[in-house]
Amino acid sequence: MKPETRSRLRPYLPLLCLLIGIGTLMAVYYPPTVGHWYLDEESFPNQYVPAVAGYGGSFSVSPKIEALWIDGNEAKIEKGVISVQGLSVGWHEVKVRINGREENRGKALYVAPFNQENFIFAVTSDIHVPRFGKVMREIVENGFKLVNEIGPAFAFAAGDLVDYSLDIEWKYYLDLKKRVEMPFYQLPGNHDTYSDPKLKKFIKHLGPTDYSFKFGDVLFVCTTLVQPYGRAWGGLTGNQLEWLDNRLSPPASLKFLINHLPVAYGKTTIYQNFPIINRGNYHSCVYYGHEKLMQLLKRENVVSIFGHWHVFDEPFVYDNLLFYHNPSLTPNSTGGLIQWALGGGMMMAGHSFYIFQVENGRISYAKPVDIYKLRIERIEKENCVEVKVKNDHPYPVPLNLEFKLGAGMYKSTAGEVFYPGGDRCWIRYLAPENCESSFTVTVGR
Repeated sequence: MKPETRSRLRPYLPLLCLLIGIGTLMAVYYPPTVGHWYLDEESFPNQYVPAVAGYGGSFSVSPKIEALWIDGNEAKIEKGVISVQGLSVGWHEVKVRINGREENRGKALYVAPFNQENFIFAVTSDIHVPRFGKVMREIVENGFKLVNEIGPAFAFAAGDLVDYSLDIEWKYYLDLKKRVEMPFYQLPGNHDTYSDPKLKKFIKHLGPTDYSFKFGDVLFVCTTLVQPYGRAWGGLTGNQLEWLDNRLSPPASLKFLINHLPVAYGKTTIYQNFPIINRGNYHSCVYYGHEKLMQLLKRENVVSIFGHWHVFDEPFVYDNLLFYHNPSLTPNSTGGLIQWALGGGMMMAGHSFYIFQVENGRISYAKPVDIYKLRIERIEKENCVEVKVKNDHPYPVPLNLEFKLGAGMYKSTAGEVFYPGGDRCWIRYLAPENCESSFTVTVGR
């Protein structure tokens, strides 16, 4: 470039740099598309979306599956239903035959230590590994360990698993998630698309972005509502609405929709000054196809669970529909000038997740658990374990604690012994609110 040309351009260099910077940010923040992998029914179960059945219960598969083997033994399929009677609690290998071809699905079946009519499940959200450039691995690890200790039938991670979808973040997350030993169903949030709008890394590591399954007669549908423009809000395209309609339609005693973006919530958020989220009586990050989604939820009487806003944990009721906002697992909304400028004030959230209990097709318990307000200590002695529980929540917390003391008949001074005999058992115990409690588990030889 000639000196006189450089001289003429010099006054415009700041503007040029600004435009390049804005263009770069928009390329990251406003991608043309967001990736999806819709799991078809005949591909269920698999290692990413395993089937889960209660002890002595059953699970359902697509009628296109011609035969199915569990741990090498062919299972009897009756109208798409497979009994797990006689199978031990834990993971099992699955192989199927479909279209005349056999497929190994890996550890695609989990038998939970629960009756399918009375069980608990956990929902985590907004894990953000690492937290905006700061490694919060110890908080995530403690949270996952507590989820595992409480012992739900299965758990969910409802989006924003990592911050910017960088390889190092996925490495951390994939290592930390190993702390959860039961099925851990995961779906992406807006942060999981940053630097990876097609969700190639999520799909590579965790599989489908949109799927469904049943536990007993309770239906769970997981979907990704993140859309290209903005990504802090989103919605449904025509194809996705059709898929969701199809997956929510089967009969069930109770139906859940789990996604990352708030469908409807009454409390103020840091986005309160954005007209795009204001729906009059509530706020919503579902912009595209919102009315059709609400009509679908109303028609099927669906309970919605979501995260994204970090700071709230109370249920919201609108038009007789129930919406749960899941708080963030890491304290990544710590307030400050940006939140205050957007109208959210100085906020603090984090280190919490939700526990739900379902009994006979209805929600009997739904409360957040703060990892700093629940402590479970085990003191092992000969043929027994003394358990001390400190619950600082203003409400009781249901626990399903596993004990491995060898073969024999298990007894407990409190709670309900489940799956007695064999070499282990589970104690279902309701930890009293605002106090310390204890009980002893013994095994007779």
